[in-house]
Amino acid sequence: MPFILILLIHGASSIPVWPAPKLYTSGSSTVVVSSSLSITGDDTPDLVAGVSRFLARAFLHPPSSNRHDSSLDILSSLVLNVSNGNAELQYGVDESYSLMIPSNSTSAILLSSPTQFGALAGLETLSQLLEWDPLNRLYSIESTPLFINDSPAFGWRGLLMDTARHWQSLSSISAILDSMTMVKLNTLHWHIVDAQSWPIESPSWPNLWLGAFSPRERYTTDDVKYVIEYARVRGIRVVFEVDHPGHLSSACKGYTTLCPSDCVWDSGDNSVPLAPASNDTWKFLSDTLAELSNLSIDTFLHLGGDEVDTFCWAVDASTMAWVKDNNLSSVDEIYGVFVQRMNAVAKGLGVTPLRWEDAWTALGSALDIDTVIHVWLSPATLGNVTSHGYKAIYSYQGEYSDIFDYQNGWYLNGLWQNWQQMYDVDILAGLKDMGNRSLVLGGEGAQWGESADGSDVLQTIWPRLAAIAERLWSYNMAVNSTDIIVGQRLARFRCLLLERGVPATPLNTLIGGRSPPSGPGSCYTQ
Repeated sequence: MPFILILLIHGASSIPVWPAPKLYTSGSSTVVVSSSLSITGDDTPDLVAGVSRFLARAFLHPPSSNRHDSSLDILSSLVLNVSNGNAELQYGVDESYSLMIPSNSTSAILLSSPTQFGALAGLETLSQLLEWDPLNRLYSIESTPLFINDSPAFGWRGLLMDTARHWQSLSSISAILDSMTMVKLNTLHWHIVDAQSWPIESPSWPNLWLGAFSPRERYTTDDVKYVIEYARVRGIRVVFEVDHPGHLSSACKGYTTLCPSDCVWDSGDNSVPLAPASNDTWKFLSDTLAELSNLSIDTFLHLGGDEVDTFCWAVDASTMAWVKDNNLSSVDEIYGVFVQRMNAVAKGLGVTPLRWEDAWTALGSALDIDTVIHVWLSPATLGNVTSHGYKAIYSYQGEYSDIFDYQNGWYLNGLWQNWQQMYDVDILAGLKDMGNRSLVLGGEGAQWGESADGSDVLQTIWPRLAAIAERLWSYNMAVNSTDIIVGQRLARFRCLLLERGVPATPLNTLIGGRSPPSGPGSCYTQ
């Protein structure tokens, strides 16, 4: 059987897998796959658990008395070949895999990977290749013999989850993590606190979670450990964010000394920053960052730093005295003190600090070179920071208007942005020198939580996050959303999400996110 070599750099994949694999060769045969697939190979705990999840996800229909012709040639075994099934989950871990599917039962399906995380990605690919035939009650794979050699374009492929504007239950977070694995995303950026609420337990500052919405809308330390481990075994890193010195007035509900005393504030007010003149402020930040760093298994910690309103500092007597005592020329320099001091604290904890691009705008190359800049206001910032040797992550919000909200960006809370706009984003377009490509770690879709809770967060995220995920995994595809095969694959994937219990919004709605179907019809056409 002749093979057809397809490099995705020349066009969209015709294989029904999302995100599209980097490279594959395919034949023209269809092979039947047993729903009682025997899987042998690596027996490390992470991979054993991953295999169980794969079987539950891949074979959704209950076993039945199949109408199999006894002469059917059925693939009944899968062999795993994993070099290191106990690899540590960190940014840059090898997630590559190769998958070989024969056209008859003389050979087994072979999945090879350097790590368990690559094997999990390969299992997801295999699950999406399976087609269910309800007439004959069997599963099959087309275009065999099929060989896939795949790896991600970017090592940071994430979702920002905001639990400060609306609390998300552990079951809701687990569902989000499960859905992320379906598109091979590997980073959950947990925006866990903000001005509206402080829902997380702090052993050293026990009154902080008085800033939660209610006593039941809180996360214990054990809850956080549960999320970290639930994510880890699925190949997803959890990166915490404590956004400061703005966006944190909820902490002042439990400890009033953390807010400037001459400012009128309440939890939920983004305009009131922390009080630099209070020694409690610096100890509070150092202690809570240490607590999260000790909980986390990741080497990155997001310190925020966006949208700081300095008006409160300017009208607060103790802050102005502190400015004078520290030989600062104005309240505007307070921001830089917060950034530099807390970046140093993070590095002292052995983690790499991330900052929203506001820190770059304010301080530029005065920032420690190890600081990772999170681009959200302008794609041009990515080119600016990388040209100075800084690493960056992309989450451009898009072009904002009062009528259509956000457009052409990666803010999932911008409900008017459809999947096409998100798919057509080129995160490297702002680079001044493609030689700096390695400084772009990757990107994230941002699900800010002002209008999303457990009732609607999944259909706000999906299927638009899939468009972002494919660009982060398969960036080298020289296609855009107008390619008919891309739309067909995404429609199929959206139907697959629905089959797996993920409430993904239709593709063809007027509003890009969270809209119901326009009327009766197939999921493949809506």
